Amino acid sequence: MSVNTLLKSWVGAMHSSAVRPPLRPPKIGDIVRLSGPGGIGRAFKKTHGVGIVTQIKPAIQGRRIEYEVKWLRSEDRMRFNEEDLIVISDVDG
Repeated sequence: MSVNTLLKSWVGAMHSSAVRPPLRPPKIGDIVRLSGPGGIGRAFKKTHGVGIVTQIKPAIQGRRIEYEVKWLRSEDRMRFNEEDLIVISDVDG
């Protein structure tokens, strides 16, 4: 077996053991990124980076839950709905 084949199998094993982010609503302290069609999410990430959930505003009077996110690159704070955010680092994990 060649060194290249061993390296590829090792890299494959390392990749398969990686933990995927959870598919659940964000919690305070989770690191998130913006979801969106096409290049919207990528352009936003280039400007603002990833963010951390700092506050969760409960749903009242038929409104949806809002998540306040502080973006780490730009230090802006913005509010989003659950479907706008993708958890990339689990606060519990």
